[in-house]
Amino acid sequence: MNVPLVLSHFLDRAALLYGHKKAIIGDDRVLTYLELKGRVNQLSYGLRDFGVKKGDKVAYLAPNSIEMLEGFYGVFQLGAVIVPLNIRLKPADYVFILNHSESKVLFVDQELYHLISPVKDELESVEHIIVHYKNEEINETDYNHWLERYDNKCFNRESWMKMMFRVSFILAGPQEIPKG
Repeated sequence: MNVPLVLSHFLDRAALLYGHKKAIIGDDRVLTYLELKGRVNQLSYGLRDFGVKKGDKVAYLAPNSIEMLEGFYGVFQLGAVIVPLNIRLKPADYVFILNHSESKVLFVDQELYHLISPVKDELESVEHIIVHYKNEEINETDYNHWLERYDNKCFNRESWMKMMFRVSFILAGPQEIPKG
């Protein structure tokens, strides 16, 4: 099997050959390759429904988690650019990075939402905030409920040769303005 070295093709191949085998083990759940691919497709459909298109930025403020992995695949297969955020910054740094990157959507882990909450009105380009494992006190969209609204069928993406291969990393020192 000839598989291009393209992120989305890795998951396609794994789902085809090892679909019912464990792909990822989280704290309280396990996903097979087919389940992971289905959730990635749902994420891509959801982002497309938000109007995210090729070249748009999607930010993630989350620890290493199943949701973060889904984001890398889901954002990439849409042709958008993922902007992973350092979880150890101050709220003002997130404002700078999110505005500078012009991120349209922000995914944030419930445990880190307190870093975004006080400054969310200063976010100029963020149109949607989705929270992983949202609790009752947070007035934003819950990730899993949002994801469930979308089909997990195969996502029709551009040819890998036409896709942009970009990931945006913003670097920040302890006393400097972040740069990317």
